[in-house]
Amino acid sequence: MRNKKQEGMPPGVMIRTYASGKEAIYVRFSLNGRAFREKVEGLDPDSRRDIRAAGQLVQSIKHQIFTNTFDYARTFPKGSKIDEFTRSRTPHNIRTWLVEYQKMNERRGLSPNTVASYERWLTKFGLIDRIPLERLKASDIAEWIMSSNQAASVIRGQFRFLRAALDEAVLADVINANPARSVRPNRYIRTDYEEKECDPFTRSERDDIVEAAFSLDERAGLVIEFWFEVGVRTSELIGLKWDCVDLNRKQIHIRRARTCNGVERETVKTKKSRRTIDLTPRACELLKRQKAYSFLLGEYVFLNRQGAPYHDPGRFSKVWWKKVIEASGVRYRRAYTIRHTYASHHITEGCNLFWLMDQMGHTSLEMLSQVYGKFMSERTERGSLEVRGGEKV
Repeated sequence: MRNKKQEGMPPGVMIRTYASGKEAIYVRFSLNGRAFREKVEGLDPDSRRDIRAAGQLVQSIKHQIFTNTFDYARTFPKGSKIDEFTRSRTPHNIRTWLVEYQKMNERRGLSPNTVASYERWLTKFGLIDRIPLERLKASDIAEWIMSSNQAASVIRGQFRFLRAALDEAVLADVINANPARSVRPNRYIRTDYEEKECDPFTRSERDDIVEAAFSLDERAGLVIEFWFEVGVRTSELIGLKWDCVDLNRKQIHIRRARTCNGVERETVKTKKSRRTIDLTPRACELLKRQKAYSFLLGEYVFLNRQGAPYHDPGRFSKVWWKKVIEASGVRYRRAYTIRHTYASHHITEGCNLFWLMDQMGHTSLEMLSQVYGKFMSERTERGSLEVRGGEKV
């Protein structure tokens, strides 16, 4: 059997000649990274009209694959892969598959914080969670994003969770294609929620918070002002140990984190999160003062009022944060806003964005842009790429 070349053949269409001399029209397409070549029954290879019809079929198949509506068995009932596409599958809707995917994540040993976040998100897909998995379309996902009243970062996290779960469904042969792959969530996130996304403290608010913290307890002042100076994640702050502090080099090394329920992990959120952070002179001074409270008491830099490590990020907020904010008179925002404040202030001062990306533990500039885009537009023109950490280098 050989292929017959013919000028003006539509893309994806070919004519094959068998050893007997008979000819047939075949179409080619890709599905889930695999190349398919299927015979089209009932079309005459000598008919230009039928050849054009085969070209139209190819375009129709590509569109159906893109919209996750392609049915191989219906299109090619005598196809070479018919057994593969007609064997029985366990029926799933979005909710049941996400539950199944969550069990997979637990077996894979994901961090407790990540598993807890996924657990909360299982009930956040109300608009689509009862749709049968094989009927889910990209338009359904877009509509769910537009209807969500969550913060932009939460929607993006939920979308990544859904997309990964659907990727797993493709690998498990539960569905033929992942409709989330054709969705760009930023196009559908409501701008009114986007604007509420990042609400950092102003310079004066930061000063009021630090002053209030020191007035309550020097230990509270030390940990909160240090946090403003380095902008780490809460779990990284309370997981910092003295063996990762290098005052001679004016650096700390982020190697571990304390997550929910007091679990200490020798790994951090992502590979990029394992990093070295440059310290300002003020941060070094704060650590030297902190030694009086914890250096001889154990491994951890910051301890609670009982001299023990903070159990988890939530407990830290209960111990100090709410009392400090109330005493400062500053409008309440969660403690994690300190990290947003660190990033937004450096951006508006014109820091080197690649340096800031490394300091924050982000994997790309796109992550900075998604959360702090409005501050990037306010960057001062002078020294925007020559300033490092607010100081020229």
